[in-house]
Amino acid sequence: MSGSSSSTSRTDSSYLAPVLNNVGIIDPLTVTGINAGLAAWNMVASLTFGAYSEEMGRRPMWIISNAGMGFGFAFIMGFAAAFANTGNTNFGLAVIPFIFIVYGFYDLAWIALNYTYVAEFMPYNLRTKGLALYITFNSESRLAWLPTDSGGGGSADGQT
Repeated sequence: MSGSSSSTSRTDSSYLAPVLNNVGIIDPLTVTGINAGLAAWNMVASLTFGAYSEEMGRRPMWIISNAGMGFGFAFIMGFAAAFANTGNTNFGLAVIPFIFIVYGFYDLAWIALNYTYVAEFMPYNLRTKGLALYITFNSESRLAWLPTDSGGGGSADGQT
């Protein structure tokens, strides 16, 4: 699975509502507001970071982006676990800013450099083949997220 599919673009966007539900945010208007805020935040952050990728340097952008996402995911998991154990709504609310932080770090590199950096670090005679493989595996990994019938007529996870 490629990084763009295993990181924020698939994980958080596919599971944003259940994650918010698990931390006690169940009001549809609040969930919609958070989702709209994330969309605006992603647009501004990705356009800004994309415009300055030459000045910032690609390698530092990748390193900072991946480290920041890991840092943010650790806090999200910690606050979600604290909410699950204590029921304290402050822990649930603390997840929201860290979702924005994770998305900001994702936008730093994964949006702006997703395809360009793959072709850039490969030797010139392998760039087309390497990019084709990257796109193929990236597309295939997205298919892995689709629910499938287990053959027994039950749900996607095989339970009835």
